[in-house]
Amino acid sequence: MKGPTIKYLLTRLAALLVTGAGLAQGSPPPEYTWSLWYRQAATNWNEALPLGNGRLGAMVFGAVNEERIQLNEDTLWSGAPHDYNHPGAFEHLADVRKLIAEQKFDEAKKLADATMPGAARAEQTNTATASGAVVATAPRAATPVPKTGKEGWREQHDQLVALARKGNIDLLFVGDSLTKCWSREGRDVWMAHFGKLHAANFGISGDCTQHVLWRLQNGELDTVQPKALVLLIGTNNITEGDSPEDVAQAIRAIIQEIRHRSPGTRIFLLGILPRRELAIHRDRETIRAINSLISRLHDGDHVTYLDFGDKLLQPDGALTKDVTKDFCHLTAKGYEIFAEAIQPVVESLLRTTR
Repeated sequence: MKGPTIKYLLTRLAALLVTGAGLAQGSPPPEYTWSLWYRQAATNWNEALPLGNGRLGAMVFGAVNEERIQLNEDTLWSGAPHDYNHPGAFEHLADVRKLIAEQKFDEAKKLADATMPGAARAEQTNTATASGAVVATAPRAATPVPKTGKEGWREQHDQLVALARKGNIDLLFVGDSLTKCWSREGRDVWMAHFGKLHAANFGISGDCTQHVLWRLQNGELDTVQPKALVLLIGTNNITEGDSPEDVAQAIRAIIQEIRHRSPGTRIFLLGILPRRELAIHRDRETIRAINSLISRLHDGDHVTYLDFGDKLLQPDGALTKDVTKDFCHLTAKGYEIFAEAIQPVVESLLRTTR
């Protein structure tokens, strides 16, 4: 920040501190005690006292000879653009307050985390035409790009391209970590249900739709035409803040790419699986919206759609550590439910391949 801005902020904060000091030195109402005593000034950020309004803030260290004030201003933080508004948050405020009053702090935090935060916003890609007009292009989720910033990602892609060149793949699973982990937590289940079906796992952890689209355009389907392809992708796009419409558009683009490169492959599209512990979490709303859109891609011929997410849930809609490790990634039991849900469709698609 520029010098005058910092000077202004410090002046305002000093005024607030002086006001607070005056209150402390005055005579408080008899029913309250407002005194806080410390043996020494704070030595790190965690010991300092916060002051601010949620957007502009400071951590006051309380030294005597030379004060130290660390400023925070929310637009200086790194990360994706964030929408701090959540119109439905107020509906749960009374419940959160009640839990706090009852000293059920863990439950209050869990409910607040699930219902109150805003959502990250996806970046918008625009292109300037020769005439100077700015037009919107494909959303980020549907713009094929390799994943950057993740060590070993390109090597994993190259390994999958090499595996495709070996052939002998009738059943291909494509996706992110939920697909990748068939080789870890789901390994025994995979072998029991799909081991004899000439199946291959083309999952890479952390992938979004745009990364899968790039992979398919850069070798992973060049030399193989599976009879059936199981596609599960999109949960990481939710983390990145992509809208349901953008994710659905990207999944449609992936399906079009598969059909272009392997016309005879029957595509088995899966709905995004539930994540987060509580059914009222905002991510669950996003998942329902995406699944509603992509369910329309089902045509009973080239594309078959299935949403079996409710089979992973408790009657109240909650996810448990019994079927997920972290309320997203599946345990061995979760993969058993997964396999039992899709196996009849997989076998039917393999039998009816053109």
